[in-house]
Amino acid sequence: MVGANSRSPLLKVDEETLNKVTTELDAASKKLLWFLYEQRHARINTLAEFIKAPTHMDVLLKIREIINPTAEKVIGYPILSFESSKVDWETGEKVTFSWWLAGQPHKEKEEPLLDIFDEDADLIVYLELLGIKEDKLRLSVTNNKLIIDADKDYHKEIPLPAVVNAKSFTKRYKNNILEVRLKKADYN
Repeated sequence: MVGANSRSPLLKVDEETLNKVTTELDAASKKLLWFLYEQRHARINTLAEFIKAPTHMDVLLKIREIINPTAEKVIGYPILSFESSKVDWETGEKVTFSWWLAGQPHKEKEEPLLDIFDEDADLIVYLELLGIKEDKLRLSVTNNKLIIDADKDYHKEIPLPAVVNAKSFTKRYKNNILEVRLKKADYN
C-alpha cells in the first residue's frame, strides 16, 4: 500500500517520530522524508530532482518498498501518501498530484471567518480569504446576497440581512481580509 491507511489521519508526525523512522533508512530515503517534513508536500518530479534519482519510478519504488514498509514496522502506519487533490492547511492553497507526509495536521477547509455589521445606511462584510490573490477576486451582488468567486475552485454566497443596491458597493482587500461596503436599498 502506497498511501496512508485510515488509522493515520489523526496521528502527528513530529521530529521524534521522523527520527525513529529515518534511523532505519538509506540516505536518499532519509533526505526525502526530511524534505517532505519541511515542505509538507511535493510532486514526484521535485522529489526525483531533490535526491537526484534517475527516474520517477526510482522514487516510487523507494516509497513503496523502503519508506512506507519501514514506517509501518516502526510506527505502525505508512508515513507517505499520494493525494490527487488536497488543501494545504497552512497556506489554504489547493495542491494537486503531490506526495504528503501522513499525520501532519491537515485541516479540512474550514469556514472562513465572517462578520457582517449593520450600520444605518450600510452593511459592512468582513471575510477572511486565505491563499487568494486580490486580482482573482470577483464580486457580485443580487438583492440580499453577496457572491464571491476567486480562481476556479472558490465560490461563496453570503446572505445579507437587508436588501442592498446591487450596483453600489466598494471592496478593500488587505492581509487576507476582504471588506465589502454595501449601500442598503432603502437609503438610495
